[in-house]
Amino acid sequence: MIDFFKRSELVRRGLASGKLRRRRARNDLLRGLEYSVGMKGVLFLAASLYSSSVATNER
Repeated sequence: MIDFFKRSELVRRGLASGKLRRRRARNDLLRGLEYSVGMKGVLFLAASLYSSSVATNER
């Protein structure tokens, strides 16, 4: 919260841009899930099973 006030003061003085960079989550668990090859495989498998079950139920 303090950083917000410091930044708004700098923007008001014209020493900083009003735009902010997008920040990454610092949580290691979320970062690991995002880049994990295993999680990508699990999601791919789940999507494949779901699409095959939808295709089978349409008949």
